[in-house]
Amino acid sequence: MERSLYRIITRTVLAHAFGGMFLFVFCCTFFATGLSFGQQTTDTSMANIYPVFGNPNGDVTIFEFYDYQCGYCKASEEGLERLLREDKNLKIIYMDFPKLGPLSDTAAIATLASLRQGADKYLKLHNMLMNKNVRLTGEDMLYQTAASVGLDVGQIKKDMTDPAIAQQVRDNIAAGKSAGVRVTPSFVIGGQFFPGYATYDELKQRVGDARAAK
Repeated sequence: MERSLYRIITRTVLAHAFGGMFLFVFCCTFFATGLSFGQQTTDTSMANIYPVFGNPNGDVTIFEFYDYQCGYCKASEEGLERLLREDKNLKIIYMDFPKLGPLSDTAAIATLASLRQGADKYLKLHNMLMNKNVRLTGEDMLYQTAASVGLDVGQIKKDMTDPAIAQQVRDNIAAGKSAGVRVTPSFVIGGQFFPGYATYDELKQRVGDARAAK
């Protein structure tokens, strides 16, 4: 089940980014080796595509679909971060799903652009924006937050003009819809779809159920 949903999501997401034989080879490599987007390669034109954290060879994968202005997403984030710290055999793939207006779109594009400056800095920005006590009030606040975690804001703005990043956001949305996403947050855990807010205990139980089903 997890493998088939991987195929639905990755094929949809990658369809616009890569074509023909390369798409076929890339997908086969991903499924055969557990290759994680955005890690373990120095080719920034292709490597820094998807934010993947945790164990790249983890036995359970969580796809999280979220919006940086979504209160329920922020409420779920603390439990998700805790689970990622505690479970050393878990992989999380962050999938932007902006649906709450232009500022959400800008935040999604900016954070994905920040990934080109390194996964660690991306994660700091992501976690800050997903903090339940932080409210995204405008672009100035977004860029100030990026600067506060050590990101080069000028470079982010430059990278944001790359059409590939905006296309990636559109592809994320298409991939999410293909998996059944209609609300944020939504999670795909071990191939099972779970819409809506989730507590730490609920997320942990779902990961445990996914392991037990293997």
